This record gives sequence, C-alpha cells and structure tokens, in this order.
Amino acid sequence: MTSIESDRAFIKQHLLNIRIGVGSKKKCGDCGELRLYSEYHKEPRGLLGIRSDCRYCASRKRAAAAKLRRLADVEGYRARERERHRAAYHDNKNGFKDKVFARCAARRVATRSVPPWDSMENVSKVYEGVPKGMHVDHIYPVKSKYVCGLHTVANLQVLPAAVNHAKGNKLPGEWAHELWESDPLKVFYG
Repeated sequence: MTSIESDRAFIKQHLLNIRIGVGSKKKCGDCGELRLYSEYHKEPRGLLGIRSDCRYCASRKRAAAAKLRRLADVEGYRARERERHRAAYHDNKNGFKDKVFARCAARRVATRSVPPWDSMENVSKVYEGVPKGMHVDHIYPVKSKYVCGLHTVANLQVLPAAVNHAKGNKLPGEWAHELWESDPLKVFYG
C-alpha cells in the first residue's frame, strides 16, 4: 500500500469513527439541507461511506429519470405495460376471478342482510349525508365470527375513519375497550 492509499485509509477510518456519534449530520449535495447520516444511502466508494445526496433527493432523481425514459419511449412503454398486465392476468386468472367473485359475494351479503321491514332506500339515505373523513359503520358486523348483524338503519353508525379502522370487525363491547386503553382521545375525536 502506498503512502497516499494509507493516508486515505486513515482519513476514512477517522471520518467513520466521527460518524458513529449520535446525531451526526451531513449537508446534502443537492438540496443543501443538513440531514442525519441515516438519511443517506450507503456508498462504499465514498469517503464517508455514504452518498453525497440524501435519500429524498436520490429518490426524486430516480423518479425523474424513470419519467424521462417513459416519455422518450411512450409507445414502447405502453406496449410493455400492456404485455406485463396481460401476462399477470394469464398467470393468475383464477386469482382475478376470485377477487371479482368475492366483491360480488360481499355485495350479495349486504343486500340479503336487509330485512323485509327496512329497505335499501332508507339505508342509502344514511350513506348520503356522511361528512368527509367519517365512515358509516355497522354496530354489529354484517359478517362476523360470532354474530351476523343486519344491514338496517338501526344497525348503522357514523364514526371517524380512524375509529372505524380501529374497530374493524369487532362487536361493540370489544373494540371500545381496546381503543380506550390505547388512545382515549381517539374514541371521541378519531
């Protein structure tokens, strides 16, 4: 090893030792922001062992380059994408059909769950007046392990989206207790 190489190895090791410090930062070569070392991709050939541009700038560059490649060869790109989708469909024909059948079955379950004393018109009125960020949810799930609720106005409630996602397919007594323990404010404010 020559003296230049040994000097470079020493400097690199010294800089790596400095880098180990908690909260060490480096200025991005593209955006100029000071970022943590963990926000850079590794680059073994680089002096610090990381790239000069941060992950965000690198991602933005890759997306821009991909867009340029697509624009340069629009027809070829479309043909390749068409062929890729066609191949995926043929490889998994039954999977696609299963998804369609599952959607249809879910729709059938919902319509069959409407009892004779209520109508789909009444139920659809509940869905019409729902503000943005809120979900219409079944108090007792239409399809559950223990019980099957009906698709009626009496079994519907309007909840914030986050609370509805937290509730999932659980019965009323199960989900509120769990949600209250994890985050009490979510019960009231979503």
